[in-house]
Amino acid sequence: MSRSRRYAVQIPLSLLAFYVLFVLPDIDLGWPGGLAMLAAAWLVWYLLWASLRESAAAAKADDSMAPEASAIGRPISWVVIAWLVVMRVLRKRWRDTVEADERDRHIEARASSWARGGLSVFMLALAVMFAFTPLDHLRWARPMTLSNLFMAGLIASCLLEYVVTGMTCWLDRRSA
Repeated sequence: MSRSRRYAVQIPLSLLAFYVLFVLPDIDLGWPGGLAMLAAAWLVWYLLWASLRESAAAAKADDSMAPEASAIGRPISWVVIAWLVVMRVLRKRWRDTVEADERDRHIEARASSWARGGLSVFMLALAVMFAFTPLDHLRWARPMTLSNLFMAGLIASCLLEYVVTGMTCWLDRRSA
């Protein structure tokens, strides 16, 4: 199957999956809906894998890709699949229990706003640094370095969210 046909199948299936998951969360489609969703997810993953395999084969022909880079995909995909299965089982098991009250939702909203603010400040600082730094001082800014820097910013914003959540919960429980 050509790459354009793969994308022609992937994009509508992905949009349909997001629609079913996020727009229709209260409608139970039963086991046929779950089976159809699982089949669509597997098809999207397969088509993505085929596209990545094709580009990896082209890169390997040019000797531009490290052999270790292709070996990491299988463990990551198994971790994602295991996570999806575990979350599905836990969601079914805890269906009738209260997961969060108003106070927890307020704490979560406050922590996520801190994380968004921290990530925004980080990205703005990077943009200002790149805008006002002479080009000869930016030799270190290679694509891999920048991607690691962006990932570090995302991880730091998540850590900031967890710290704010923990501190707010601790202070809230302490004052009550």
